[in-house]
Amino acid sequence: MFQEENLWRNSPHPCGYNYIYMYHLLMSIAMKDATLEKTFSKNRNIVFREEEKFGFLFDIETGKIHKINKKAALLWNLIDSERTVSQIIDELRKVFGEDDTLSEDVLKFLTTLEHLGYIRLK
Repeated sequence: MFQEENLWRNSPHPCGYNYIYMYHLLMSIAMKDATLEKTFSKNRNIVFREEEKFGFLFDIETGKIHKINKKAALLWNLIDSERTVSQIIDELRKVFGEDDTLSEDVLKFLTTLEHLGYIRLK
């Protein structure tokens, strides 16, 4: 692990990267690997309605509503407290095919849902 004083050093690494960039790169890789084996459960106060090309997430406590695309709607349906993030990504790949950004997009969406309080770690 990097020492704190190395994190804020602006001098470039011999490979051309500065320490801050390297630290964040390594942390994002570690977080991705750790997150892939986690499971999430849905907040019971979130109502989901699916339309043909999109879906809606409605928070009955706050009255907020979020329109989500088809991939996000399928992802929402796959959150069941049993599937890991990795398993959800595999299911999405079966439907939508290989996508270079799918894993990153799923992690970002789950992070947003968790921040909103729509899901939580099980």
